[in-house]
Amino acid sequence: MVKFPIGIQDFPLMRKEGFLYVDKTELIYRMMTSGVAYFLTRPRRFGKSLLISTLESLFKGERELFTDLWINSSDYEWREFPVIRLDLSKAVSSTPEALSASLQELLQESANKYGISGIKRQFPSLSLSALVIELAKKGPVVILIDEYDKPLVHQLPNMELVAKNREILSEFYTTIKALSQYIHRVFITGVSKFSKVSLFSGMNNLIDISMKAEYATLLGLTESEIGHYFKRELNLIAHKKESTEAIVKKMKFWYNGYSFSRSRDTEKVYNPLSVMQFLQSGEFDNYWFTTATPTFAIKLIKENNYFIPDLEKGIIVGKEIETSHETDIIDLPTLLFQTGYLTIDSYDENSWTYFLKFPNEEVRRSFLDHLLYEFAELKPSEVHTFSF
Repeated sequence: MVKFPIGIQDFPLMRKEGFLYVDKTELIYRMMTSGVAYFLTRPRRFGKSLLISTLESLFKGERELFTDLWINSSDYEWREFPVIRLDLSKAVSSTPEALSASLQELLQESANKYGISGIKRQFPSLSLSALVIELAKKGPVVILIDEYDKPLVHQLPNMELVAKNREILSEFYTTIKALSQYIHRVFITGVSKFSKVSLFSGMNNLIDISMKAEYATLLGLTESEIGHYFKRELNLIAHKKESTEAIVKKMKFWYNGYSFSRSRDTEKVYNPLSVMQFLQSGEFDNYWFTTATPTFAIKLIKENNYFIPDLEKGIIVGKEIETSHETDIIDLPTLLFQTGYLTIDSYDENSWTYFLKFPNEEVRRSFLDHLLYEFAELKPSEVHTFSF
């Protein structure tokens, strides 16, 4: 039986304990041998943290963990690099002082792994610089940052605090560009793409792959991956209920449909958390909402009295969903696209417009059953009386 890695985002643990790992190393190889600095946004619970953990093991040269994966038989150069891995979801951001202290602690944790002391400076940006320069004595440094925007989105819509936190992060991220001579690779993930944090204006070598067709399936599960890795589980569920074809069709209706590129040839992906929860339980249910709902989205929408359009029919938007935005000016379609409530259904090249819609039944129910009554101040019982 498959050991489902539900709630596990640690690549070494998954490999050592025999949990299922869907092999994405061919895409990882293509990415890491083609550029230096990358940025990727995806909704929560799509595997960003697992990707960061995988990259950490890769750059530490832990080849034994990649046995039987695609990259192990490639021409990848298995070299060990010093790695700074920062998970900003762990940072306390309730005050600017708390954020600065948290960044200092995260940097010291990385330093401790290499037996380095004495890196702390007055500001986190200076401590980062000191750490990178010290680690560079061992070789070019890899910087991995997960949830880079958490100290901002977690405090929305408190714009005064967001602005102060943004200043700290802007100074912190600007330092990375200044250290380019010491750096081998940079990879940064988040949910939103905010301007004025010096990622996109300061790091001119940063490649945003969030909507690149070639990396649209880097996170999430494809049809072929589900057929390859979960064939036995699908047959077991089908044996108890209905045909395998019927189960696959229903699973597609519930959990597939996410598209992260405007290319017509882009393959849609399934939410990995929901698929594995379903295959483990054998019951179709709304698994994603309970673990992935971004509270900042609810706060921001209610605070700004956003108009809730008829999302059931889909909406048309421009290219603003491709670009970075201000923390205090975020339009609803962009917000819902980035948080996973809407996805790209089609793109019109002539008018440069996207058609967005709910990706699947799970998300549609999440929005109607849980979010709509928050925005419209309805009771849950009133929402359930809607018919579609």
